[in-house]
Amino acid sequence: LGLIPVVSGSAAILTVTSLANSGPGSLRNQVAASAAGDTIQFSITGTINLLSAINIPHSLVVQGPGPAALTIDCGNHDRAFITADTVVLSGMTIRNGLARGINGPDGGPGQDGLVGTDAEGGAILDTNSPSDCLVLINCWLDSNMAIAGNGGNGGNNAPNVPMVGNGGPGGLASGGAVEFVGVLTNVDCTFSHNRVIAGNGGNGGTNLFFADAGGGAGAVGGDAGGGVMDSPNLASSYNCTFSGNSASGGAGGAGGGNGPTVTPGPGGHGGGGGRGLGGASTVFFARYFCCTIVSNSAFAGAAGSGGSGLPPGAGGTAGYGVGGAIYQYTISCNDDIANTILADNYADSAASNYLAGFADDGYNFIGSDDYPGCLWTSSVQVGTIASPIHPLLGPLAQNGGGVPTHATTLTSPVTDQGFSFGITTDERGAPRPYAWGIKEPSGGDGSDIGAFELGSASLGAAASGNGSGVVLSWPASYGDFTAQFATSLQGPIAWSDVPDTPAVVGNQLVVTNYPNDSPTFYRLIVH
Repeated sequence: LGLIPVVSGSAAILTVTSLANSGPGSLRNQVAASAAGDTIQFSITGTINLLSAINIPHSLVVQGPGPAALTIDCGNHDRAFITADTVVLSGMTIRNGLARGINGPDGGPGQDGLVGTDAEGGAILDTNSPSDCLVLINCWLDSNMAIAGNGGNGGNNAPNVPMVGNGGPGGLASGGAVEFVGVLTNVDCTFSHNRVIAGNGGNGGTNLFFADAGGGAGAVGGDAGGGVMDSPNLASSYNCTFSGNSASGGAGGAGGGNGPTVTPGPGGHGGGGGRGLGGASTVFFARYFCCTIVSNSAFAGAAGSGGSGLPPGAGGTAGYGVGGAIYQYTISCNDDIANTILADNYADSAASNYLAGFADDGYNFIGSDDYPGCLWTSSVQVGTIASPIHPLLGPLAQNGGGVPTHATTLTSPVTDQGFSFGITTDERGAPRPYAWGIKEPSGGDGSDIGAFELGSASLGAAASGNGSGVVLSWPASYGDFTAQFATSLQGPIAWSDVPDTPAVVGNQLVVTNYPNDSPTFYRLIVH
């Protein structure tokens, strides 16, 4: 893909030597000490528990040792990073980031409640311009959230205040993991369980003193979009997994009531629920190559109830959840998608799988065709809304490479049915294509559709240094394999797992077994 950061000869390399939130050798201090174009590396592994976001004001490359070796845990205190230039982040896990809006204040007597503030970018927020670039390579962004503020409640009336206040609108939420105004590129990354939750509308005030006056109406809930990423520009994803992300619209506020001390009047109308848009992404223009996009969801905000009164106020209108995985503009069919699984997503109102104008480059697996305005080529497997098709993947799990993926099997309809488009490895780093001899579609090269390539690894065996054990090794990208041993190949073979846990050494998984004096045989299997 050519996504190799170029560092000028005058740029410095700074090294992180501490896992502390701040102080000498910490990531925060090394970022503060860096200049534009520098590179930050790590001599340590483990978890950095951040207490507040790290600001990156200039171009910077941050090279982590790998998502299984370095975790940046925000502890739901704040985001991980705020960027304002071109930034490359690689080899790390970022989790529990939080962007939280502020609840709008309640209105005083007769005054409307104020709007809740917005929340953007649970893990990473870009604050500068469309010329910025963010590149994420071999990263796992997990359980980050953007939660908008609720609207304030409307104020009740008073003896000298005849008006009743309306509830304030809930704030908007977007980019559960990443909110970026520039160009975003994701390579070999997994985005899982990130969420956006819009603010609820405030309740209307209650009429306490004046006859025949209805209570104030509750306000609408806020909208939520982009459980993973939100951008008005371009986002490109290669060999990426999007799984279990969600967007939830805010609930409408309840209508204000009518107090018992006055001649009965009608209750206020309830507020409408907000929209949940794109459980994985809401991006103006996007590309997806060799990606797996499954189990994402978009939920509507509930309608606000009508206020009590005679007659009671009418309830509000529920919002809608649309584009379970992807919600984008459908002005034209220009969003490239190739060798990608887009299936088993959910929205509770419409377009359960996606709402986007795709430019099909071929060899996709589309669970249901939710937007018939664009055409699919003959190499694509496409279900319908009435009869969706399913990729039959394994659960999200650590199958090698340090980032979780959804594994395929020999019976999955995506195995050997794709084309690699020049991408020579899967998300884990395992080689592709690996053909199993299954009949391929015309023009295919035996690659699996999606971010995971089902393959087979060679098992190496050598005597340990002291001669008492056998050192077994296989490629680290095939972490989904388990080493087993047996003492006989006669009759029913009793295979047992090698008891020790494999360790990553270079690009190999290595484990030592200590057999008895009898001959011992070894194999790799997929559990």
